[in-house]
Amino acid sequence: MEFINKIYLSYASLQYAINICQEKEGYKVVIAIDDEESYKEAKDFLSTLAKDCDNIEQFADYKHKSNFHIYFKNGSLIRFINTSGNVKGQRYHLLISDKNVSEDVMWCIVLPLGNCEWIYTF
Repeated sequence: MEFINKIYLSYASLQYAINICQEKEGYKVVIAIDDEESYKEAKDFLSTLAKDCDNIEQFADYKHKSNFHIYFKNGSLIRFINTSGNVKGQRYHLLISDKNVSEDVMWCIVLPLGNCEWIYTF
């Protein structure tokens, strides 16, 4: 797979997601993570970062990982997606993907979202 940017899911990429959502109106970030340990670590880190932001409108943390999201007052959004399917019709500007997301999932579920700046892991 060839993408514009190639970096690992990391604290730096999650910090970038928070920063860009604060700076740009209506910016949408999607995070694709397949395993529970990486999901919990990323969610906890984002939760900590979000608590220090003044412009968070809503912070929703539901039991199912595809329902975790952070809404900003400027209309920006950070959201985890369900890598088992059911994300059709959703558009995002930035994708951060864990290295454990299979190539099949990327091609069949995540890539059809389209119009993304890609931050992908190998």
